[in-house]
Amino acid sequence: QKRPFNYDRLLGMISRWPIPQKTMLDVRDLKPGGAGVKGVESPWESVLRSKGTVWLDTHPRRMIQWAYAGRHFGLDDVGPWAGDEQKSEIVIIGQGLDEATLRSDLDEALCTDAELDEMEKRVEGGGGLRFAVGTS
Repeated sequence: QKRPFNYDRLLGMISRWPIPQKTMLDVRDLKPGGAGVKGVESPWESVLRSKGTVWLDTHPRRMIQWAYAGRHFGLDDVGPWAGDEQKSEIVIIGQGLDEATLRSDLDEALCTDAELDEMEKRVEGGGGLRFAVGTS
């Protein structure tokens, strides 16, 4: 995507993922469209692994690494974009994936036009900080 994610909406979406609570994921527990989390039906249940880079509105000049596998998820700052075009690219691996729904969930977490305008003003005026420094 050539639009950053809204940090709060992205984390809200991630917090609803049905992450297996086992110490080891058994492939026999998988069902098409599900990772065996009892009582939970979600298109994200079928995701086994995902990885890539994301562009966040809270860190507009930083490349953020996205990594999910099993019970572990992380968003880590890996440095400035270094001249690369700022965009998000995530690869999702799973069994029986509902690509349209997964894509829709991610699209809903993207910045709106108004949020994008505000982020651009912040970057132009203050270097892309998450908060104002030295203001009262």
